[in-house]
Amino acid sequence: MGRDLGYTVLAEGVETIEQHDLLAQVGSTLFQGYLYGKPMALADFGQRIEVEAKMLGPNTIARGRPG
Repeated sequence: MGRDLGYTVLAEGVETIEQHDLLAQVGSTLFQGYLYGKPMALADFGQRIEVEAKMLGPNTIARGRPG
């Protein structure tokens, strides 16, 4: 319904690959949940972003199936 209204739909609470795959099959393109990372302190988050930016390049957003 959200897509039909022109909204971007974020699947929240994704904990398993099976959940991710099912949600992707029904059209979700953005995901969040423990499958991707556990809650962390702001300082740890900043450090993780720096490491990933070095690995992926400065203007890259990682998407897709984890693992």
